[in-house]
Amino acid sequence: MRQFRRLFSVLTAALLLVALLPAVAGAEAFPGAALPASGFTGSFISGDDADQVFQVTLAAGQSIRFWLLPSDTNVAGTDFDMYLFPPGVTGVDTASQAVASSREAAGEVDGFVYTVPQGGGGTYYLDIYAASIPQAGQSTGSYRILYGDTATLSISAPGTTLAYGGTVAITGRMLDGAGAPIAGRAVTLYTSPDNVTWSAVATLTSTTGSYATALRGYRRTYFYLGFAGDDTYALAVSPIRVVTSRAALTAPAVPSIVARGRRYTAWGTLRPRHRAGSNVVRVTLYRLESGRWRQRLYTTSAAQDVAGGSRYGIWFTIAGAGRWKVLAVHSDTDHAATSVVRYFTVR
Repeated sequence: MRQFRRLFSVLTAALLLVALLPAVAGAEAFPGAALPASGFTGSFISGDDADQVFQVTLAAGQSIRFWLLPSDTNVAGTDFDMYLFPPGVTGVDTASQAVASSREAAGEVDGFVYTVPQGGGGTYYLDIYAASIPQAGQSTGSYRILYGDTATLSISAPGTTLAYGGTVAITGRMLDGAGAPIAGRAVTLYTSPDNVTWSAVATLTSTTGSYATALRGYRRTYFYLGFAGDDTYALAVSPIRVVTSRAALTAPAVPSIVARGRRYTAWGTLRPRHRAGSNVVRVTLYRLESGRWRQRLYTTSAAQDVAGGSRYGIWFTIAGAGRWKVLAVHSDTDHAATSVVRYFTVR
């Protein structure tokens, strides 16, 4: 559910900016009140009845998605669960009678999709159950309910590793519960460097339900598409995808002819900038012997800050004449491995 929590934090802020929807003052126990419009808020005070019930009329074959978003201001440990009970029940005390439910941990978002069986339909009962509201100071636990017809978002991108600053094509589709395209809705592209902290980077619109954009990669990047929901369709998010990128590593600068016994430097650059002093580049010297490259020196090089990135390098002195090469390799948790090589002759 972490993916949904990220999107919901953005969505909740957007809803507050657009309109301050009234709280439900008259929420009741079974059989409950009519379900308000999507986006309504409700609350419990510790010690209240543990159930708030709402009636919703559903038709045969209808698919509907419900979300319950706990307030960020709730006291730690406040926990809500959500149940949907079918027509004909006489109460909401028996969880096994529910046709759908969500019982996430305290502070987590609850949600489910329910499709009414063919031949079914009628008045259903949405039960918001206060599983836990800490008693300290007669605290209040608040929530927001979002619902609507189901929408499904897909996303795809080639599974290639990008060069530094390269682009990857991203496509997506939004479909309704019957698999038909949903046109005319805006979706948002979210990205993250660590699959924890997310940012909205682009808003995409479509008249066909299909979306396309490009993402430029400078490091490992996670991404997904999100739809905030509207009066017809519920909030939807695509699966998370990831694209990997290589850092920009230049080959060590070495003269093509090197004199034996003389001291030389082999310098190169690395982008993006890495922490000064970190050993981020591995440098290996090889000599061609009897038709095979044989390792003669292996070391790591500490990064140095330069304009636009980092510099790496080594000092070396070679006594043996012949054909040589210097190989530089970089990889870290943010970048795929990349290597560059320079050939030279020692005389």
